[in-house]
Amino acid sequence: MRANRVAGVAMVIGLSIAAISAAPLEAHAAGPVANYVLSPSPIAAAGSLAASATVAVTLTAEDSTTAPVPGATVYLTFKHSKTGGGSALVGTTALALKAQPFVTDGSGHIAISYHTPSTLLANGEDVITAQNTASSPTIRVTDHYIFNGVQKYKIHPHPIASTGTLGANASVVVTLTALNSSGSGVPGAVVYLLFLPTTGGGSASVGTTALTSTPQAFTANGSGVISITYKIPGVPPTSGIDTIKARSAPTHPIVIASDTYTF
Repeated sequence: MRANRVAGVAMVIGLSIAAISAAPLEAHAAGPVANYVLSPSPIAAAGSLAASATVAVTLTAEDSTTAPVPGATVYLTFKHSKTGGGSALVGTTALALKAQPFVTDGSGHIAISYHTPSTLLANGEDVITAQNTASSPTIRVTDHYIFNGVQKYKIHPHPIASTGTLGANASVVVTLTALNSSGSGVPGAVVYLLFLPTTGGGSASVGTTALTSTPQAFTANGSGVISITYKIPGVPPTSGIDTIKARSAPTHPIVIASDTYTF
């Protein structure tokens, strides 16, 4: 009888150890916030939203392993287009230029609702910003929506010049016009420009601002025009293509155009 009792106790202990070994490990607590993710980003494709539309934007605070961080304090701001623009809220609290603190929920999220105005703008940009402090943040992420009444871009001359016709240090003024559906220029249209030179190729600028491979925003004049100066280097390459690109948004544009010069 005693041997049976001892064997039974051993079996119970063995089963208990096996059960403990099979149990899932407790999840580790999230670490400090390393990044914010705003989704969708952009809020919507440029010019795609109707008047009085609403888009649900989710902010997620993440640690260095991309695990969500519950209970994290996030400072949010909203900057609407200078000519009007939409609005953004967390619950019933409207976001504004002054940073306001909000706390992520148990899933590490903050729900933001973005609203377009009742009358759509011809152009402009609304921007939501998330940062880890009210000022001088070390973590800062933005999301945006671009209003766009532009239907197409017209670039002249096109191409910039005939192949191999430009000499050293020659320059050409390239005129880009943002046009609406009626073919009229869109005053104040925001256009993102970039320049992709061949090896040893030329340069392009708007005023004193050099174009680079990173899209930069420029504002058209009252006629919807942006003037770009393209310049050949002192020692032109013997082959290759320089390309100026225009787009309605830095990413996911709905209106694009390009102009080239071939050496």
